[in-house]
Amino acid sequence: MTQIPPVIWAQRKDKIFITYCVENVKDPKIDIEASEVKFDAVASDKKHYSIDIKLFKEINPEKSTKTVSDRQIELVLKKQEDDTAFWPYLTKEKQKNHWLKVDFNKWVDEDEDDEELGGGGGGFNEDMMNGLNLGGMGGMGGLGGMGGLGGMGGLGGMGGLGDMGGMDGFNYGDDDEDGPMSDSDDEAPADPADKSEDTTTPPSKPE
Repeated sequence: MTQIPPVIWAQRKDKIFITYCVENVKDPKIDIEASEVKFDAVASDKKHYSIDIKLFKEINPEKSTKTVSDRQIELVLKKQEDDTAFWPYLTKEKQKNHWLKVDFNKWVDEDEDDEELGGGGGGFNEDMMNGLNLGGMGGMGGLGGMGGLGGMGGLGGMGGLGDMGGMDGFNYGDDDEDGPMSDSDDEAPADPADKSEDTTTPPSKPE
């Protein structure tokens, strides 16, 4: 009596794995065609196994391979060059078959099979520099000797850093939208006309 062998399968973007879970078969007949795979074998216990699988899409028979061992028979079917998407089914019938299971040892999700490395990781690119918004730091021009950081060329020798004593020369510029952070950001600005509280110069003692 002919039986259908247990079959497991998995895939990559460029190939299909089909494994016939039959042990100790001798001289199995395997015919790999563009749209169909035929399997016929007799095991050591005299059981006869046979199945024809009509594939979901055509494959390249010339670049496909088969491996026969004592425990199983494995096929690696090469997809057509223009077929790089994962198949939703192994069979053309698009139905669930009791003899067909997923080979979880080989299965990966489609996004995990993408071998192309993602962008980034190559240092600062233009977008990353734009994200730093260095252009908005107009006050950086006040770093004497640093040339306003234009193209970072003003860093040569860092000579201008000698003028940074006490950070007195740190000028934030007039075009800085946010301005430097201070403890009095939430306070109302002082009235420029009110100079009575100016304590910059201590009052002199009366003669």
